Amino acid sequence: MQPHIFSKFVSGAKQFTLEYWDVDGFSDLDFGKCRQVYGVCFYQKKMVIVFDKQRKCWSLPGGKPEKGENVETALAREIREETNTTVIGWKPVGVQKITEENGEWFYQYRVCCWVKPVGDFESDPAGAIGKIKFIRPLEYKKYFDWGEAGERIIRRSLGIAAVELKQF
Repeated sequence: MQPHIFSKFVSGAKQFTLEYWDVDGFSDLDFGKCRQVYGVCFYQKKMVIVFDKQRKCWSLPGGKPEKGENVETALAREIREETNTTVIGWKPVGVQKITEENGEWFYQYRVCCWVKPVGDFESDPAGAIGKIKFIRPLEYKKYFDWGEAGERIIRRSLGIAAVELKQF
């Protein structure tokens, strides 16, 4: 199947190829090849973003699955650690296949989720996240811009949230 988006990008000194597909599920993908699960998280018509102290930038919450986790448990753990919110529901949005210069590749899963705060955010266990913010979803480009794939992920997530949460 042809990807919805195909692009190349440079990170550090390395060049990568990105292929992105909208998906309604991840069951036909090898989760062992997944290196990231990120969530476009919504709470009361706001989108949750995090500030990465090490990279000095805003981003969506999420991270690397740990051994023994599946999509749902990795998502729940990462979102809880990075935002001090609980995932109360989620739907798949898309998958990115990232290919390195040497031909090795991995997946990055993107999901839409709705969350509920469980208390004030102080810090994530790794100490990488400095703060969180609840923003108007269409203002995300004031904080980060992930190009065409990022735009598609946010737009698709807004569509899912509109149906699932009766918002937007």
